[in-house]
Amino acid sequence: MAFLATTLDAQKSDSAAAQAEMRDLFRPLVAGQDQHMQRQEQMTKMIDDMRVTLDQIASQREDGVSEKFSNDVSLD
Repeated sequence: MAFLATTLDAQKSDSAAAQAEMRDLFRPLVAGQDQHMQRQEQMTKMIDDMRVTLDQIASQREDGVSEKFSNDVSLD
């Protein structure tokens, strides 16, 4: 029975070592993926900010055109 317990303990130890080794191997990959996700979120936010700015510019231009048009019409 002691042999079986020793064998199971050795397998658990080997399994834990293998899991630790796998974590160490994949840690840079996971870190790189996290950095990629952060950059992607930053880019998405920048694009959204640009869209808002462009919408504001377009709205101001439309307002200016409609004011100019109403001024031209009111002169008649």
